[in-house]
Amino acid sequence: GFPFSPMKLYEKGELRQEAWDLIARNNRIPTQSMGDIAAMIGACKIGEERIRSLCDRYGLETIRQSVEAIFDYSERRFRDQIRKWPDGRYEGESILDTDFTGRHDLKVKTTVEILDDSIHVDFTGTCEQSEGIVNSVPGNTLSYVYLAFASICRDIPINSGFFRPISSTLPEGSVVNPNAPACAAYATICIGADIGDAVMKACEGFAPERVGTASIDLALSWAY
Repeated sequence: GFPFSPMKLYEKGELRQEAWDLIARNNRIPTQSMGDIAAMIGACKIGEERIRSLCDRYGLETIRQSVEAIFDYSERRFRDQIRKWPDGRYEGESILDTDFTGRHDLKVKTTVEILDDSIHVDFTGTCEQSEGIVNSVPGNTLSYVYLAFASICRDIPINSGFFRPISSTLPEGSVVNPNAPACAAYATICIGADIGDAVMKACEGFAPERVGTASIDLALSWAY
């Protein structure tokens, strides 16, 4: 992989073609990757337009208060749900077959601890980071953690307030929190799927009627 330093893709609203060319020429799938980046930029632009429109209509302070109220509502709903589950420690694990470098059976182990109205997810016992392309940086790891709980609490609005009751332990140097410059190119469809499965497996201990799958693995993504 090629680790990029932060750079502007647009300068005062104008596309910086040399930056786009640099990314495209250092990528095995430039068309897909540039399409992904363009989609993210487009989403940010739409988001900016709509936020500005709301601020123009209601005022910035009202919008800030409304956002916090929405976050607080989700947090309150989720904490109420957590209190209904029995306190305790619940374990789950999943195995990734290979990291494509000859290493096999990479284990993701998780312990979900429920205490009153909070949840702690601990990945101690997960295997060390890989030399392959399957490492998951914390942002990706926590996305799968949140996704699992969002899936079993489908009636609660998902936003930053929903995440507040969840804390985590991500061992450094593991496949769920690798040391740079570990490669993480396939994290979303390889080890990420196992992170989601391991958390969901742990959830069977306190919410068996709600669990299912919230992951997409390599085989499924290729079929798609």
